[in-house]
Amino acid sequence: AGEQAGARAEDAFDLSADSPIFGSAEDFVSWEIATADDTSPTVKALRLYQQLLKFHLDDRDKTAFMDADLLRLNFGHNKAFGEEKDARYKAALKRFTDQWGDHEIAARALYHWATVLRNDGELVEAHRLAERGKNAFPDSVGGRQCYNLIQDIEAPSSTISTERVWNEPLPKVVVRYRNVTEVYFRIVPLPFEERIKTAKNRPEYLDTNERKALLVKRPLRAWSVKLPATEDYQERDQEIAPPADLPTG
Repeated sequence: AGEQAGARAEDAFDLSADSPIFGSAEDFVSWEIATADDTSPTVKALRLYQQLLKFHLDDRDKTAFMDADLLRLNFGHNKAFGEEKDARYKAALKRFTDQWGDHEIAARALYHWATVLRNDGELVEAHRLAERGKNAFPDSVGGRQCYNLIQDIEAPSSTISTERVWNEPLPKVVVRYRNVTEVYFRIVPLPFEERIKTAKNRPEYLDTNERKALLVKRPLRAWSVKLPATEDYQERDQEIAPPADLPTG
């Protein structure tokens, strides 16, 4: 129930994504916010952004104006609701970078734009925009943000799963991965009766020291498998067959 989180006025102000919050700076500044909820923190914040943009509108150096305008767009993305929110936010950031592309603040806009695309799963386009911001202004705040986003998109990851019990026919090993081109396997024998006696918890669970102890043992089999490159930075699954001549146990 909503009242558990605090009272809410019947005429409480909600910021709609189709309002001038994502419009041009001129449209936003001239927006007459019609609401009876004058105590709304969101309304107060919007009016403060309007006053700040008006104050810097005629600055010869537009840095402060650009900074306030970009913060206004980010505030809108955090507060607004509506199915078209992401689309309008991305369009506003594109307009911002088209207009102020020769200023380092544009790299911050590219970072926010790329972040939305990354969250939507459009990793190739997000990577491209982040590269653009990093290369244009590498030593700026936005350039460093873009660099960090690129590292996140390019980061390798992998998980491996298979059946707990292996009988004939032997099950496949499933590798879910991205940004990895080769995976290595070692099969180490461990008598199950011994494991049951020494296990601190469930026998299939190994702590760090137990894993390290297995790694120094001589493997029964060791091999590697090349993986198709994930050029789109997306996760993919690869099934791998284990060696066919494994002894039981």
